[in-house]
Amino acid sequence: MTNLAHDYNWIPEPPPRTFKLMPGEVAVMRAAVDESVSEWAQGERQVHVSPLPGAWDNDTVPVARGIMDIIGAEHVREAFIAGGSQTAKTDITHNFIGWVATHDPGPTMVVMQDRETGIETFDSRLIPMFRDTPSLRKLLTGNPDDLASKRIRIKNGMAIYLAWGKSEGRVASKPIRYVIMSEVDLYPPLTIKKAHARTGAFSGMQKIIEECTVSTEDGRIWSARDQAQALYHYWARCPFCGELQVMDPALVQWKAGVVEPTGLVRDTDVWYLCSGCNHPWDDHDRDQAVRDGEWRMTFNGEPTNKPESVWIHNNPLLSPFNPLRKAATAYLTTLIEPTEENLVFYYNDCCGLPVPEDTEGELPQEKELYRRRENYGPEDAEWQVPMEACYVTADLDFQGNRA
Repeated sequence: MTNLAHDYNWIPEPPPRTFKLMPGEVAVMRAAVDESVSEWAQGERQVHVSPLPGAWDNDTVPVARGIMDIIGAEHVREAFIAGGSQTAKTDITHNFIGWVATHDPGPTMVVMQDRETGIETFDSRLIPMFRDTPSLRKLLTGNPDDLASKRIRIKNGMAIYLAWGKSEGRVASKPIRYVIMSEVDLYPPLTIKKAHARTGAFSGMQKIIEECTVSTEDGRIWSARDQAQALYHYWARCPFCGELQVMDPALVQWKAGVVEPTGLVRDTDVWYLCSGCNHPWDDHDRDQAVRDGEWRMTFNGEPTNKPESVWIHNNPLLSPFNPLRKAATAYLTTLIEPTEENLVFYYNDCCGLPVPEDTEGELPQEKELYRRRENYGPEDAEWQVPMEACYVTADLDFQGNRA
């Protein structure tokens, strides 16, 4: 007789234990592909508000590739992007958000200059990006409440919150790992301080990205140069002599005799003079020089291969969306009408530089001199330049407030 107390063969085999992971659990546990921000964005991220909507192409704005990979580097904790208009600053940060959502999710806060701009950004850019980008669309919960004008929530638990410059309560209310602040020169200092404080719970894992069109030398984005460990500038390579150079607004030139912006009719009326070989670049040459260029890093203090705080100058002269004629026209406009609006547009938007502190008082004198101009020529003048003359010279005697 079998002793059942010692023989367990009579016990039937238990059914295999099975369990099913929820889609969000699968997304979290699946190993992320090891790729940089620019590698993820290429052909994947869908752009909506752009002159070139559709799949993102790194070759459209070559400098953006380097910026994305700099801010996405594991060792970078704080990044400042200083630039002008039409330099893809916003799309760079949105590509970063998409990369974070698919590779290293965490609570994120997007801070805009005001509530209306923030809601418009969520509605017209971020929400469509999540709906139409394949890898992001897989993360949507299907709940319409999770795609709202002030918050986006996805399956892997990541939430993206909206705050704005004067919403100190929203800025200070949640622990945040990723902070993206747009146009920071428009924020009260307390808002920036509180936004930084929100990342305290993620010390050593956080990323804070501040981007802005340059305003003044004392503005947040320009003065950040002094506090960053590393400074990045882009060096374009001349397609004719091969010399690398940082593009300088002073080397934007135009055809002789033009003193009014209306005289620059075609893009070919303006060119950039290579600092190495003095060969003129048209817009196509400039674009080629940018494609062949590279980012270079300098340091504040001791050099390091892994800076935690970086400052990046996104020079608008490098952007294919900014023809060289735009900067030349803006400059001539400041000479004729040196208003604050015109000065800001030329220095900040076209050059990505602060308006010089000593500008006020100088350009009005230039304007007054311009108004006093007279046309001299053999046909209309009362006098004639003798044929044997080799040179015509002139000088000005400045005395106080008159010439």
